[in-house]
Amino acid sequence: MIKAKISDEILQRIYGEIPPRPLHLDYENIITKDNYAAGKAVLTEKRIIMDLGEKNAEFTVRSVMPKSDATCPVIIYLSDEDHIPNRFLPVEEIIDRGYGIISLYAEEIAENNANFKTKIAGKIAKSRKKKSAAGKTAIWAWALIRAVDLAWDSKEIYKRKIIIASHGIYSRAAMLGAALDERVSYVIANGLGCHPSLYSEKEPKTTDAIRDYHYLYCPSFVNEPFGDEFQILLDASYRAKILLGEAEDGYGCDPINDINHIASIIASNGCDKIDVPKEIPTAPIRINAGNISYHLRSGTEYFSREDWNIYLDFIDKN
Repeated sequence: MIKAKISDEILQRIYGEIPPRPLHLDYENIITKDNYAAGKAVLTEKRIIMDLGEKNAEFTVRSVMPKSDATCPVIIYLSDEDHIPNRFLPVEEIIDRGYGIISLYAEEIAENNANFKTKIAGKIAKSRKKKSAAGKTAIWAWALIRAVDLAWDSKEIYKRKIIIASHGIYSRAAMLGAALDERVSYVIANGLGCHPSLYSEKEPKTTDAIRDYHYLYCPSFVNEPFGDEFQILLDASYRAKILLGEAEDGYGCDPINDINHIASIIASNGCDKIDVPKEIPTAPIRINAGNISYHLRSGTEYFSREDWNIYLDFIDKN
């Protein structure tokens, strides 16, 4: 296993103190459909119930597991919709490839705004007056790790292929979850440009972006940004295999910058040098180097079937 060069302490200086693991976890089955997806899979809806000490909290996960006597790899997906399948999660196509799915709804954990008083965030977040208070990225990552707990406790799941995934603004939470939890083998961060700027060097435009989306970070980072967030996040999650993708005409797409970051990370880990384009490249682009896979496809921002097939092809080969 590759040891991350970035410490949890550095991550906490950006995203805030990660809430502790619950004192106790329990799972309550709500719905089971044994003949889901033309009878090929089992759909289950469960509540993850957490003892937080003075408080209890719970949230819903929806899982789809292919019918098989063997264990299966699982994709834990942080979703912007509360149902499956949905526009970014083609359930039947994924289970046809032998993968299980556990989906949790981001808005049930924490709203994508500056409100820290409701949902799970209201139970585990510190006051924003504290410089080290967890931002929404850390809270979503914490919930993803609770879903990893569920997967780890399941006899149906192949423990060496636990994948966490998300799209757009939630993709950084997936990467943070992979950085914090060594049980995660792969992380899929799709739609790199579909979020506020990941780059946090002290330039007016990037500082403004961080302040516009201040709720994603801890207050001290908002007040004093440092380093390059994307570079730090890539380095921290590099002990897992990182699968990145974006669309040529996607919002905020910047393949030169992204490939430059990838080149820097793999070089620092002793991998062969990759060429960084000097002019904006055209799709398709595929890069597989070290622990990172990157693709640029044609079209607009979306988590498409094409994206999913590229990611799953890579995982199958590994």
